[in-house]
Amino acid sequence: MQQKFAGMPTLIFKCNQFWSYVLPPILYPDGCVYLKLGGATNVADPSVAAANGDEVPLLPGKIILKTHAQVSDWYKGSGSRALLVQQLKMVSLLFPALAPVIADAGNVVVDTCCTTHTKTKQLYLDEVAPGLTVVAGGNGYAAKSADEIGKVACTVALGGRPPAGLTPQFVTRS
Repeated sequence: MQQKFAGMPTLIFKCNQFWSYVLPPILYPDGCVYLKLGGATNVADPSVAAANGDEVPLLPGKIILKTHAQVSDWYKGSGSRALLVQQLKMVSLLFPALAPVIADAGNVVVDTCCTTHTKTKQLYLDEVAPGLTVVAGGNGYAAKSADEIGKVACTVALGGRPPAGLTPQFVTRS
């Protein structure tokens, strides 16, 4: 797969039915190559909506987690079967050649993730106390940028400055 999709850029795709991001195939430390993706439907799905009770999420395909216990349980679990089905449909539409590959459940790895949103829609990155640096609030954009965000966060945590060119809102002291 890595050779077939060599040179593939990061993809952000939005249409009436769904939105998705897809990262190029990456060789991971376990020796496997993965195509990392995420997204959600833009159409209300009763099986996903039921998990939210009366609250309406920013996007219909999202499940709202409000408490520490809910977030903890989400990460300890295996995610949502309904969301997995949505993701597989998205991959099949975006990459028809992958449909036979993902039809074999042994070729699909599911992991959970969460998005956090800030009032400014900017990532918060700052040393909040001596020796304690916090980076939070990816606002749904961090998966494709996680490696670089981590590098910048490490630079700041070790006493450095963020790279030139980052807007002042990127590093925010509350």
